[in-house]
Amino acid sequence: RGPEVPEGARYERRLDLTTGVVHVSCTDDDGGVERTVLVSHRHQVVLISERRHGWAVAPVAISLTTPHNTVTSPISGGLVLEGSVVPPKDADEGDVHPRFAVALVAGGGEVRLDQGVVVIEDPHEVQIRVAATTDVRSHDLVDDIVDILDAAPGATQILADHEADEPPLRSQVRLRIGADDDGLADRVVDEFEMARHLLVSSSRAPSLPANSQGVWNRDVTPLWNSAYTININFQMAHWAAGPLGLDASAEPVLAWLEQSVAPGTDAARSIYDCGGWTLHHMSDLYGYAQPRRGRWSVWPMGASWLCSQLWDHARFSDDADVARRTQVLLAGAARFIVDFLAEVPDGRPAAGRLVPVPSHSPENAYLLDGEERHLGYGATMDNQICRQVLADHLEAAARLGSIDPQLDHAVGESVGRLPPTVVSRRTGGVQEWIDDVEEADPAHRHVSHLWGLFPADQIDPIATPELAAAAAVTLERRTAARRAIDEGDEFRAILESAAWAHIWLACFGARLGDGDRALDNLRVCLDRFTCPNGFILSHHVAQVGDAHAFPVAVLELLVQSHRNEVRLLPALPSAWTSGEVRGVRA
Repeated sequence: RGPEVPEGARYERRLDLTTGVVHVSCTDDDGGVERTVLVSHRHQVVLISERRHGWAVAPVAISLTTPHNTVTSPISGGLVLEGSVVPPKDADEGDVHPRFAVALVAGGGEVRLDQGVVVIEDPHEVQIRVAATTDVRSHDLVDDIVDILDAAPGATQILADHEADEPPLRSQVRLRIGADDDGLADRVVDEFEMARHLLVSSSRAPSLPANSQGVWNRDVTPLWNSAYTININFQMAHWAAGPLGLDASAEPVLAWLEQSVAPGTDAARSIYDCGGWTLHHMSDLYGYAQPRRGRWSVWPMGASWLCSQLWDHARFSDDADVARRTQVLLAGAARFIVDFLAEVPDGRPAAGRLVPVPSHSPENAYLLDGEERHLGYGATMDNQICRQVLADHLEAAARLGSIDPQLDHAVGESVGRLPPTVVSRRTGGVQEWIDDVEEADPAHRHVSHLWGLFPADQIDPIATPELAAAAAVTLERRTAARRAIDEGDEFRAILESAAWAHIWLACFGARLGDGDRALDNLRVCLDRFTCPNGFILSHHVAQVGDAHAFPVAVLELLVQSHRNEVRLLPALPSAWTSGEVRGVRA
């Protein structure tokens, strides 16, 4: 709390996407305040610096508040808030509820404490430093957080270190688009840069990887408990790390997966009697690996998809340590798949093939005798993931040397027996399940059976033209069905209103060489789901992690690198008449 702002004062707030520094000013001819705010990764503090003059030089009161269960204690020059997180409404008995501490110290005037409030008298130049920690990484919360604040240098040095550290991450890839399209190209570039900022700011070693809310969750019980939804959203939130050269944003995923191996191994053994390790469709910071409640939860391909994604990142980074660490994770995922696959009996579709069972196509259902079914065997997406992980394991063994020759042999025997992706005789699109059955929801936001088109490269206009043509039919059918819902079913329109789905559709269009279709989906994302601050909405809720994938869809229009080749301008939208992109990693 500070002085009352005079009527007519000029207010401006600006975010520098090159440095991640926020600049705020509120001034008139008789005084004002100018503020900069930054989060120092090097020193692990939030720094708020202010210059005040005229009417703004009045006592400032600062406090820390939260809806969680806390106690406030004084420290030198400030205060510390310590407490425990309020459990979510659907918490199970015995769930872990983290403890946390937030501390604040202030300077730049006469500082005193008044009933849990820091008061700064005569504040001409103010510096406020804030630090936070949790019992995930700290045991002595208050002592550790005070140590962080004590170790941080002065405001000038914190700012100098920050401005040295941040630009290399935030400006490695530079994008310029020239187009006569009512400003759409400029908006695309703005969101590209904002999404990169959000990824760098919320997923960065040594912190945990970002979840759907990033680090901007405002709710005590957020949607999906701010957990890791690993049947698309978590993966999508980190797609950009490879092409943007953001190794520091991929490292948290790798480190988290390494700590998830133990619970994943227990889940593989106790549920499926398989070796290796697995994660299901929802996990958390502790590596929760069991199926959660809900019909979508029995889907044990989460770890496998993530291992394949990390191996793809190792290709981008060419980092030997990342490659070897990922190889170990891949081997565990491959072992699970080899043990998990079952042979299809005679008389059934794909008889004699090896398939994952139970199997699910996130998060759709199919109709059997007029009733919805979610589980079966050999869903197309699961087959594609299994094929990719087994192939990646063999590639890692060839590149880095085998770590388990017997597993290599079993993988080689299994990979050729997986069912191929096929064209549906019923629709002409890519068949989603092992049987050519009707989908329960032809407008579903997930298009899981095109996983082989993107992020994988098993469907390709050059290498597999028949499947690519079928993928285009699938996309056209989904688009038509969604259009009908938008026009006639408000509730369903809200349910399916997911920005991430349009970003994924844009990636599909780019892989098929249809830049105009891809750009149409990016336009929808910007027009319908993007907030003024660059956050992106899904199901009418801010899903910051979904925004992270926006740059990938843009880059896929300009440069693609898969199937051991680089393709330049593979899906250039017709409206983009000039421009350049620099620094992309392929």
